[in-house]
Order: sequence, then C-alpha cells, then structure tokens
Amino acid sequence: MTFAAVAYDARHWKNETLRMGVAGSLANICVETGFHFVDTINIRSKAASSAQSDSIMSMVNKIWAKEGVYGFGKGFSACFYGAAASGFIYFSLYKFLKGTFKEIFGGVYDMAFCYLLASFFAECTTLLVQYPYDLIKCRLQSVNYIFKYQNLPHAFRKEIKKNGLPALYNGVGPFLLTYCSFVALQFTIYEKIISYFKRTLDEKTYQERELPITCMSGFLGGVIGSA
Repeated sequence: MTFAAVAYDARHWKNETLRMGVAGSLANICVETGFHFVDTINIRSKAASSAQSDSIMSMVNKIWAKEGVYGFGKGFSACFYGAAASGFIYFSLYKFLKGTFKEIFGGVYDMAFCYLLASFFAECTTLLVQYPYDLIKCRLQSVNYIFKYQNLPHAFRKEIKKNGLPALYNGVGPFLLTYCSFVALQFTIYEKIISYFKRTLDEKTYQERELPITCMSGFLGGVIGSA
C-alpha cells in the first residue's frame, strides 16, 4: 500500500469517526431533552420519602400545581450540555474502539466480545464527563431547595469552590457500574441484531428496510439492557 493510500485511509477513518460523534451527539440531545420531563418525574419520585410516594399522575399533578411548566424543565441546561458532550465522546470513541478490538480479537473471539469491550470502555470514559452534569441535573430537578443552585455555571463553581472537584463525582461508583453494564449489553445486542440482518438479507433489501431494522435493534437492546 502506498503512502498516499495510507494517508487517505487515515483521513477517511478520522472523518468517519467525527461524523459518528456528531450524529451521536445530536441523537443523544434529541433523546435526553425530549424525555427530560419524564426523567424529572422519575427523579422526584425517587427523592420522595416512602410516606410521600405518589403515583405517576399524582406526581405530575403535584409538580404542575406547585411549579407549572417550569417544574418539569428544571435541570434542562445540565441535561442538554451533558447529552451533547457525552453523545459525541461515546459514539466517536465507540467506533474507534470497535475497529481496534476487531483487529485485535476479531479472528479469535466472536464479534460480540469486541462490541462488549468497545461499549464498556467507551462508556467508562464518557461518564467521566457526563457524571458531573447528571449529578447537578438531579439536584436541580429534585432537591435544589437544599443546594440552592442559581444555574448550571453557578452549580459547578459552588461545588468546586466549596468541596473541590471530587465533590462532582459523589456516588459515581454505582452509577458507573450500572450504566457501563447497561450500555455494554445494549450495544452488544444492537450490533448482533444488525449483523444478523446484514448477513441474511441481500444488500438492496437491507437498505430498503434499514430504518425499521435499526429502530427494532435499538429498541430491543434498550429494553433488555434496561431490564
């Protein structure tokens, strides 16, 4: 292979990884912000004491009566910026690691092993950036009467100034274990289903059915991983 061919392959790989990161960031923003109000209800329900626990509709009515639309949008900025950063980091890193692990283990182990490793390590790295945003988001959504954050920048400044940078990673252990396991399982299932259809369908048929196949694969991966 000539030097020009190697340089082209390197540029192509870099561009593909960049496009994957941008697409992942946009997709993550759409999903996280689109379901932010559901997440707010979820977080409020978890933060409530057992004596105060309500049904979903009771919690919705309570937030609406007390805070209006604003109550469902608390922590939205942390959700938005966290989703943008984590989406880009995860998907670009996942694509890079998937190719790397395929070269190392592809001839020895099933590709599911490569998918599992790539998604696990990509998510571990991503959470180093995502977790502080998620921590602040949860506090803004549920218990900001304790922390009294004015906005996202104020929250970061206050925590770092008062308690140091490690304070932004309180509780990261269980979060890391839960989400890394979930994402690793989710993407392994997703990739295996996609691989199955690519293997069993001809190229034209697959292209015609790509969108429903992708949606179904993502849905099954997410449902099983979440369970």
